[in-house]
Parts: sequence; C-alpha cells; structure tokens
Amino acid sequence: MRVFLIRHGFAYHNLAALKVGDIAYSNPMYKDAKLTPIGIDQAINAGNKLKFIYFNKIYSSPLIRCIQTCMLILSKNKYFNNTKTIFLDDKLLEEQGKHICNERKSKFELNQYLLEEYINKFDMTNVKSNYLFDKESINELKNRIDKFMYNLSKNCNENDNILIVTHYVWLFNYFEMITGIPYEFENTEIRVIHI
Repeated sequence: MRVFLIRHGFAYHNLAALKVGDIAYSNPMYKDAKLTPIGIDQAINAGNKLKFIYFNKIYSSPLIRCIQTCMLILSKNKYFNNTKTIFLDDKLLEEQGKHICNERKSKFELNQYLLEEYINKFDMTNVKSNYLFDKESINELKNRIDKFMYNLSKNCNENDNILIVTHYVWLFNYFEMITGIPYEFENTEIRVIHI
C-alpha cells in the first residue's frame, strides 16, 4: 500500500511562533488553531499535486488545521466526492498536554464545526468522547503512532492509496521509528511510503 503522509498547512499558532517564539504555542488564543491564508494556499497546492490519485481511505487528525488541510487537498482531487468517508482519529493528534494549540475541541464541538463547515461524511469512531488533554511522553506518543499504523496495515489492502493528514511531531517521531532518522517536515510537505 502507498501511504501519503502530509503535515497540515501553516496555521495561526505557527505564524505567532515566528513573531514571539514558542510561547505562542501556550497561548489559549491559538487553541486548535485554524489555517492562515498561506496555509490555505499550501493545502490547495498540495491538492493540485495529488489531484489524480485515487485514495481508498482518508485519515486526518481531528484538529481543525488538519481537517481544513485535508478538505482543501480533497477539493482538488478528481476522484473525491462527498459520499467518501473521512476518518478522524485521535491517534493522529500532535503530542498531547504540552502546548495548548494541540488541544482539540470536544467531540460535540467538533461535530458542530463539521456540520457547519462541510457536507462530507466524517467517521468519528476513533475520536474519544471523554477526551482529556493530559501530558503525554514521547514513548506514549510513539505507542499511539504504532497502534495507528498497525491498525492501518490490518484494515487496508496492499494496492490501496491512503491519505493521512497529521502534525510535525507525529511525523518526526514516526520517521524516527521506521528509519532511525528523525525527518523534518515542512507545512503540507508530502512524503510517500510503501507498507
């Protein structure tokens, strides 16, 4: 299977961090930050690069910047339509408990946002109702990544194309786990792996 791994587009917490440093990530104003106009353009450009790829399954972190990135990518896809399910999964969240910008909305708030913004079909089976923004170690994050990738390999076919939209720290740690080398990821950078 081919897995297309993409980091979300440039979001408002990223912009604030350029101005004031990492302290922006702890500012409640940037909780579950949305994409900036630059991030929107980045996601559209990524979508243009992937417009002729048929995705058998689509996964996204339930943080708004990832959902927006995913939907903008899919808006350019020749094969995507509103009946296709998009799977939101807490296992794709950024490292938890460290920065407020990585705290997601409650499941109810998230559902309201999706209903207001999109007509697409979202599966929130793997979005916890009892979500707590607890401190998470890197080992706990790696276990979460490992569980997601294990489930992916069990639930997809060898010829499938899979789209995953997630976060920098998630991708950084995943590549360190599979290659021994931590890779840097730019916003909306696309990396394809074969599983």
